[in-house]
Amino acid sequence: MLREFDLQRMHWADKTQSMLHQRQMEACETRLLSYPTESIFTLQDERETECWWQCSYDAEESPKSPVLHTLREMRANVLARLPVEAALLTETEHALIVRLILCGGQARIDGWQELSAAESLLRRLWCTLEVDEQDVLLHLPRELMIPLSLILREQRHQELRSRLLFFDTDTKAALYLSGMLSAKQALSRLYESVLHDSYANDEALALRYLKAGNDFYYNRAGELFLLHPGLADPEKILREGGFPMGYQPDLPSERALMASRDLLPEEFETDAQLSALLDSCMGLETTEENGAHDLRILVKQHVTWSELMEVVRAMLPIPPTKELTACLHRLYAFTPRWGTYRAALVQ
Repeated sequence: MLREFDLQRMHWADKTQSMLHQRQMEACETRLLSYPTESIFTLQDERETECWWQCSYDAEESPKSPVLHTLREMRANVLARLPVEAALLTETEHALIVRLILCGGQARIDGWQELSAAESLLRRLWCTLEVDEQDVLLHLPRELMIPLSLILREQRHQELRSRLLFFDTDTKAALYLSGMLSAKQALSRLYESVLHDSYANDEALALRYLKAGNDFYYNRAGELFLLHPGLADPEKILREGGFPMGYQPDLPSERALMASRDLLPEEFETDAQLSALLDSCMGLETTEENGAHDLRILVKQHVTWSELMEVVRAMLPIPPTKELTACLHRLYAFTPRWGTYRAALVQ
């Protein structure tokens, strides 16, 4: 998802990963209210066609044209690329489609990840969204249910999805180790490891897959970068840490798996201690589940010690204890920074 807000002048307490998620979710909810509510497969009024087109990935990716689009054309395009696009869904999108098929074309959306994936399925012109006071419901039209059911059963689809899981793990690991990743490098890796000999060899849909599954931004030169969801200021990383390392082909598989889950073996003990100490300072009723993770991600972004302590004081209802301060010193000293993959002690 494109980063649409400028965080550079905000306090670090407002730039934690939890706060970024909250802003992303609020922006997504606002956008979803503007989407048409009737599917292009049931729509009869051609006057509504342009509304759907303007909301779609196609409008973003295609050169602007004065030509008006027709429902027949849009339906044909969706059906023509359905096998390839189904192969290149994000993991959450794919899970939603499976659930929609199993539940007869309707599924309740729960949580930020599913909300973002639901918007992506709307932009693919596959689904519609229904919002009431209690639930957010995603709908898949009957015209797509049978074709998608058949596609998901194909062996070639399942084999490609298996390869995508390994690519996705490598990409998440690279983002955790570096903070950001050149989209050119990610696209090259995707072709090399998954798409080069497959039926889904479509660069536009491959790039759509990368952008749908990751936060991203364009630098001042117009280059596209994928971002770790906790990275608040990518320009700061490029300025202070240098160009991101990217993929590490020699990274042991166990380490890559842990990195893809936002934790390294050497960070595990400090993270567990910090979580327990934050819980004891906050009390059971005000426990911040992501507090330790938020602080670790901030340290990776080259925050100063004083900036880190300002965030901690804003997070806690009481002053930090001696034990917590000592644990924060260990976090600050030994956490690898983004852009350099070095800890503070060796900088």
